[in-house]
Amino acid sequence: MTEWSQSEIDDVRSNTKASQRELEKLNERAERALKMDVALLETFQKVSLQLGELTNEIKQLRNDLKPQLDKPRKLAPPS
Repeated sequence: MTEWSQSEIDDVRSNTKASQRELEKLNERAERALKMDVALLETFQKVSLQLGELTNEIKQLRNDLKPQLDKPRKLAPPS
């Protein structure tokens, strides 16, 4: 082999190693992003459940405050 071709081979090897390191970094970032996405989804799910509970509680409070339309009769109907 000539010196020139050996230097090209060395360049390819070093670039391959650099590419592999960059790929590993990207994979780590992707894993971290996925974990963050999962945590974010769990948080949104908890918030949505709490909002649902709050909505039900507000509906119950409104029903307690709303006057009854059908009032009980005080007198018996005439016979």
